[in-house]
Amino acid sequence: MGEVETTGAESLWEKLDLVRLVPPLAFFLVGAVLLLAAGVASGEDLLRVLTGPNQTGLALATVAILIISGLAVRALSGGVLRALEGYDWNVPGFGLLGRVLTHRNQNQLQRARKRLSELLAQYPDPAAAPPEAAAEMAKLQGRVAAMPRDHRVLPTRLGNIFRGAEDHPFDRYGIAGVRAWPLLWLCLPPHARTAINAARQDLDRGTEWVTWAALVALWAFALPGYWAALPVGLAVLGAFLCYRRLLGSASVFALLFRSMYDLYRFDLYARLRLAPPASPYLEWEAAQRGGSPINEVLFSQVPDPKQAFRPPPEGEAG
Repeated sequence: MGEVETTGAESLWEKLDLVRLVPPLAFFLVGAVLLLAAGVASGEDLLRVLTGPNQTGLALATVAILIISGLAVRALSGGVLRALEGYDWNVPGFGLLGRVLTHRNQNQLQRARKRLSELLAQYPDPAAAPPEAAAEMAKLQGRVAAMPRDHRVLPTRLGNIFRGAEDHPFDRYGIAGVRAWPLLWLCLPPHARTAINAARQDLDRGTEWVTWAALVALWAFALPGYWAALPVGLAVLGAFLCYRRLLGSASVFALLFRSMYDLYRFDLYARLRLAPPASPYLEWEAAQRGGSPINEVLFSQVPDPKQAFRPPPEGEAG
C-alpha cells in the first residue's frame, strides 16, 4: 500500500531516524561481548583497536557498517513481515506446522462464533445482559469481527489481523479492499494519509526490531559454551516482546485500513462517477450478492451493460 510524503515540518531527528540505528548497534555490541566472553578476543585486543592511531577511520567504518546493516535489514523487512504473517512457509517442517496452526485458529473462530450465538440467544438485548455476559459478548464480537473468513484464516495472529482487515471492505461494502486500495488512497485527504503513513512506519520499525532481536539470538546460538544461555534467553525474550509490540502496531494499521473504507468509500464512488448505494442495507445486500459497482466497473472483464456513469458535478470537467 503505497506511501507518500507526509505533510508538516519534521525535526532533524525524525529525518535522520537515528532510532533505527539502535538495533544494529546493540547487535554488534552483543557480538563483541560474546566474543570476549568466549575467549575469541581479549580485552587487551579490543582496547588496542579502540586506542590505536586509526580511530577516525574506525569510527567512520563503524558508522558505515551500522547504516549499511540497518538498510539491509530494512530491505528484508517486507519478506520477514510476510513470514510472520504465515505466508511462504515452504521450509520442510513449517508446512505441517502452518496447517496445524491454521486448523487450530479455525476451530477457535468456530467456537467463538458458537459461544457468541448462545449468548445472543440467551440475551437478545445485550444492554439488559449481566455485566459478565455483556463483557464476554463484547470480547467475542471483537474477536469474530477481527478475523477473516474461514477459508482465509492464516496460521499466525499477525496474519489474521491483516486478513481480517482486508476482508472487511468486501464483507461489509462489497469492495475488493486490497485491489481498490491504490484508488482509495488517491481519494484520501492529507490527514488520513498522514495517519496511515505513521502507522505503516511504526509497523516497519517493529518488523526491523523483531529481525534484529532474532539475529542477536542466532549470533549467541552460534557460539559454544553454556555461558551463552543468558544472552540467548535475553535475545529470545527481546524477540518475543518485539513481536508483541508488532501485534499492537499491526492492529492500529488494520483499524485504520478498515476506517478508510468506512469513511471515504463514497469519495471513491464520486471519483469513479458511480451511483453509491441508496441505503446501508442495500449496500450490505450488494456485498452478499458478490460485490459493489466499483468491482463491476474496475475488475470484471465485461462490465454490466446496465451500469451507467453519473454526470460530473457542475464546474468539473467530465
